[in-house]
Amino acid sequence: MPSNPKDYSRSILNNKKVLMVLSLVLAVFIWAGFTMNASEDTTRIIEKVPISVDDTLGAQSGLTAFGVDGLTADVKVTGKRYQIGQNVLSADDLVIKATASQVEIPGSYTLYLSVSSKNANAAYRVELNSQNYISVYYDRAVTKTVPLEVSVKSDSDRLVAEDFTTSDPILNMEKVTLTGPATQMAELDKAYAVVTTTGELKKTAVLDATIRAVNKEGAQLKYIVPKEDNVTVTIPVYTVMELPVTVTVDNLPSSLSLNSLKPQFSPKTVKVAVDVNEAKTLEEIVLGTIDYDSLKDGENKLTFRAADITQGRPQDKDQTFTVVLTKPE
Repeated sequence: MPSNPKDYSRSILNNKKVLMVLSLVLAVFIWAGFTMNASEDTTRIIEKVPISVDDTLGAQSGLTAFGVDGLTADVKVTGKRYQIGQNVLSADDLVIKATASQVEIPGSYTLYLSVSSKNANAAYRVELNSQNYISVYYDRAVTKTVPLEVSVKSDSDRLVAEDFTTSDPILNMEKVTLTGPATQMAELDKAYAVVTTTGELKKTAVLDATIRAVNKEGAQLKYIVPKEDNVTVTIPVYTVMELPVTVTVDNLPSSLSLNSLKPQFSPKTVKVAVDVNEAKTLEEIVLGTIDYDSLKDGENKLTFRAADITQGRPQDKDQTFTVVLTKPE
């Protein structure tokens, strides 16, 4: 190996094999660059590019745009493959703006769309691949808090499976705050928390609800939206069981137990609808509580109502039970 770097470089350049390899590499680079620049343009469609509505429209007149959330459009992009490929260009690289000449009074307006690249020096071309306008409703924004009702829909003929039962659905909030155009808010009649179940339920379900505002004719007021985004509906599901009844006794002397009072129950059992999870551990139903000190010596006859049972849901709330306890003299 030459000790002088210049001699070493001179020896490499005089090596025919090395020169051939360098020439080949250089040729490949030249060919690739020429191919990339000389290749024909290609076209692809980028879907669901977000539409940005000019916030200043209607602002001077105190008007707000409704129905603009989540609006998108498709864009056709034309350019070299290496410029517009899926790994190079996405919806995040494009901007679609919606503008109008002026917005002065409440009503529907046609806003025209324009698309551009966020890269001012982009060599590819962009154009809308869908209609070049959207319809936007402008009005004065009004906020109102109203009672919330439940609407349960099922894709099955039965809400719950056979041998199960249910009760009124439970909302996690009684009222909802709505915001919308003044014109539609004046028509507002009711607000529903809408949920849809799948199949026949066999256990209690907690479902996320969609808020639906309607007028007196039941037509949806589509521009009215809720402030809350965590509305849920609980659909209780119970299994029906027939269990023995009992009572609890307060202030019972430590030397005595319930059996010491020779309890007699009529009827001895009750049918109750019990939450599926609670049913696994429930063995008897407590009719109520008795104060031992209120009992007289000897036989005591007491009456309890099924409607007062707190464990599960009695199937016959009008049913009554007679309990006889004998207090030792």
